[in-house]
Amino acid sequence: MKTQWETRVLGILSAFPRSPEDLGTERIKVVLRRLGSPHLRYPSLLVAGTNGKGSVAAFTESILRHAGLSTGLYTSPHLKELTERISINGSNITFEQLYDYLLMVRSVSEPALGLSYFEALTVAAFLAFAERRVDVAVMEVGLGGRLDATNVVDPLVSVITSISLDHQRLLGDTMEAIAMEKAGIARHGTPVIYGTPRALFDDFLESRLSVMGALPEVLGREFDAIPSENGFDYQSNDWRIKGLIPALPGAFQYENAALAVRIIEHLNHKGFAISQRAVRTGLARTNWPARLQIIASRPVTVVDGAHNPGAALRLRETLRKTFKFRNLVMVHSSKPNKDYAAFLKVMGDMVHLAIETTVNGLEAPDRLLEAAQAAGLEARVIDDPHKAIRTAWHLAGPDDLVLICGSLYLAGEVLRWMDVQSIGHSGAA
Repeated sequence: MKTQWETRVLGILSAFPRSPEDLGTERIKVVLRRLGSPHLRYPSLLVAGTNGKGSVAAFTESILRHAGLSTGLYTSPHLKELTERISINGSNITFEQLYDYLLMVRSVSEPALGLSYFEALTVAAFLAFAERRVDVAVMEVGLGGRLDATNVVDPLVSVITSISLDHQRLLGDTMEAIAMEKAGIARHGTPVIYGTPRALFDDFLESRLSVMGALPEVLGREFDAIPSENGFDYQSNDWRIKGLIPALPGAFQYENAALAVRIIEHLNHKGFAISQRAVRTGLARTNWPARLQIIASRPVTVVDGAHNPGAALRLRETLRKTFKFRNLVMVHSSKPNKDYAAFLKVMGDMVHLAIETTVNGLEAPDRLLEAAQAAGLEARVIDDPHKAIRTAWHLAGPDDLVLICGSLYLAGEVLRWMDVQSIGHSGAA
C-alpha cells in the first residue's frame, strides 16, 4: 500500500510526460538555470554504456563512500521503489524529500516547456545532491549520452562501459551511430574511459574522441583486469592491486570493477585521496540488486536484468561458470522496444524451458512466445509473473536452475513480491 508521500510524488510526476517530444538537453537546462544551477555545485562523474553502467556507477559510489567521502548516486530504472534512483551516502532519499524537490521543479517548469518524467527526476537528484553538499555525485546516463538529461554536468571523468545494439530507434541502427551518441558525454581535456568492444574503439571511437579533444583510455591498454584465483588483479602504470573480489558475481564484473578503479585513479590525480584499501573494501561491499542475485535456494533461483543480445552472451558464460545445474528453466519478459528475439536466440540451447510472462508496460507474452519458438526454445505462456515463478519452481528439479530475466521491470516486480535483498529465501518454502 502506497504511503501518502509516495502518492503525492506520483501525483506530481503524472503531470510530466513519460516520453518527451524529442530527446535533448534544452528543457532541463532552462529549469536548472531557473533553480540556480544546482548541478554545478559539486564534482560529478558520468557513466554511460549499453550494459554494465549501473554496476560501474555502484562500484564507484561504494569505493568513494568507503573512502570517507559524501556521495550522491543517480541511477535508473528503479526496482522496488522510485526513491532508489536517488541515494546519498548509500541511503535512498525519502518520498517526503523527493516530493519537496519535485515541488521546486514544478514551480519553475510550466507545462508548455514539456519537461519529461525522467528530466524532472534528474533535476530532483541535482537538487538533493546540492542541498546535502555531496563531495562527488555519480550519474548514470539514462539513454545514449549526447542528448540525455544527465549530460548537463561538467564531469571530472566520463565512462563508456560497453557498446552494443540497443534502443536503435532512438540511437541509430549501427554500432558506430550508437557509439557517437554515447561519446557525447566526453569533454575536451577530460578523461573518457572505455570498456568494450575493443575493436570498435580502435577502428572508430578513439579517433572521434581525440577530435573532440577528450583524453580516451581503454581497458586492456592503459589499465587492465587480470583474473586471479577468486577475483582479479588491477594493473595500470601507477597501481597494482592484487586479489580484488567484487561483491557482484560474474567474471564480466571484473571489467566493470576495473573501470571503477580507473575512475578512482583519475580522481586521485585531481586532488582526492582515495586509498587502495578503500578500493578493496568498496568493491567487496557494493550492493546492486538484480545482477545475478540469488533469491531462492530450492531450487536455486537467480534474478538478472539482462535484456539485450550483448548481455545475453555474458549471462550465458557467467551461468556456466558460476552455477552447476542440469536444466535451466527461464522466466522471461521484455519491454516491447527491446530486441528480445535476438536475446532469446542467444540464450537458445541453454534453456530447457522458457516461461513467457509480463508485468505492466512490458510486451505481450504471446509475442514473446512466438519469438521464443522461432529461436527453437520449448516455451509456454503464463501471464501472471508470480504464477510463472511458482510453475518454474514446480517444474525444476533439485539440480536445475531457475533464471528470471529479460527486464529490470520484471526483476523489480519479483523482488517486491519476494521482498528479498540478499541470499537466503527458499523457493520451496
